[in-house]
Amino acid sequence: MKKKIVQKLLIALLTTAVFATGITGCGKEKDTAEDREEKDEEEEEHKNKKDSKENENVAGKEEAEEQETAPSVDHTVYYQAYADAIDRIINDHVLPDGEAAAVDGVDYEIDKNSFAVYDVDEDGIKELIISWGNQCMAGMVENVYQYQPDEDTLVTELQEFPGVSYCNNGFAIAYWSHNQTYGNMWPYTIYEYNKDTNVYEMTGQVSAWDKEICDTGYNGEPFPDEVDVEHAGVVYDISFHERYTGGFQYSQSDYDDFYQKVLANKKPFEIPFHKINYEMAEMLRNGDLDPVITGKTVYPRLPAKDELDLSYLPDGIYQAKINPEGIYTFESEPSALIGIYLKETYDKVDMTTLQVGDGIEYNGEVREVKQVENKDYLICINGGLDQGGADFSPVEADDGYVYSGYNDLPTFREYGEAYLYMTGDCMVYDFSDIEVPGGNVMNIFAFPDYAISKNLTMNCYNTEIRVENGKVVEITIYYVP
Repeated sequence: MKKKIVQKLLIALLTTAVFATGITGCGKEKDTAEDREEKDEEEEEHKNKKDSKENENVAGKEEAEEQETAPSVDHTVYYQAYADAIDRIINDHVLPDGEAAAVDGVDYEIDKNSFAVYDVDEDGIKELIISWGNQCMAGMVENVYQYQPDEDTLVTELQEFPGVSYCNNGFAIAYWSHNQTYGNMWPYTIYEYNKDTNVYEMTGQVSAWDKEICDTGYNGEPFPDEVDVEHAGVVYDISFHERYTGGFQYSQSDYDDFYQKVLANKKPFEIPFHKINYEMAEMLRNGDLDPVITGKTVYPRLPAKDELDLSYLPDGIYQAKINPEGIYTFESEPSALIGIYLKETYDKVDMTTLQVGDGIEYNGEVREVKQVENKDYLICINGGLDQGGADFSPVEADDGYVYSGYNDLPTFREYGEAYLYMTGDCMVYDFSDIEVPGGNVMNIFAFPDYAISKNLTMNCYNTEIRVENGKVVEITIYYVP
């Protein structure tokens, strides 16, 4: 009806215009039927655009109102449950799902495993991620748990090998523990979060077969050259929902197309992981984990790991971890597998200008500076060590500060292990026994038997090595109370 009324009004206006032009003798004598039809179409298009805009505004308003009225989640109860779960892992070596948390070595190495609290599935509730990777291969797991307050239990959303990449839209990419394929590309499994079942469901797998690695398959079948239409030397086994049905029937362009359609817009979250220890559990319980830093963040002055060549260390002194039984002295130049550590030293200017709202990293964690004060020669953060904060003491030799824990020892950053050669005249100075004035001094060749007989422990806190021209020339073991 509205359309007809508009059309009648247009016709009336057009008729008047034609009559007027006919009197003056200017312009067209009359509009053609084609002109009238074109004007009708323009009016209808304008109306449709207006209606569409109004619908968008209504929908946007409804969505905004829904977001405003959606109840906010109080994560305090979740933090409490997750902190309790971490305490249980440390005390009982049991994961939240009841499975044993495999422990190799001594308990204090548990904090080499990590956890995170993050809403990986984007359901509005943060999950607990346990990455248990500092164990033998068979004991490594990475699990995602979510606390259910009504049942007072943690449900398992995902169980995988450490190193999962959690992405937007409920995707998770889990790389396999072993690459037992014939491909250079590391194979991976695709998971998608199902909000109805509250679990991640496996929806795909991808692996590759490179002809240069092997030109025959597991059962002796030849490399499928007919699939490799681009002659890229690689084919892919892709399964994903019903669109990709598996088998090495996909070429490089097929994989590129799959990646663009399925994974290109899935962006991994930057999830901060933390050491599994009592301190981090308590910070989680208090809601102090993953603080928002409004000022600068101070880090120790250390080279990046990829900047330090462990196999040929620059000249200098390094903290070290050495197993005396692993020192090989049957050659003129002894060698050993040595763990390399550097002392975490903080810049003097950075430390003396700290302010509330800044951040500072120590013990591998970034903390928010809520309080800072000078006590004697110490810089005390958040009340100092006695009140759950931290104390930093000056080191004149390095013109900086070091974090001092309860044992008054600085902290050290682990860089990894490397087999290092020692010179034949490398000397060892053992000051670990305070009952031996001046310590025990010996050549490296006599040291292994001596250390084993003394049951000597050599770690980053009491052992340092001096390196010259890429070789260890001196080892010193100190007394640590």
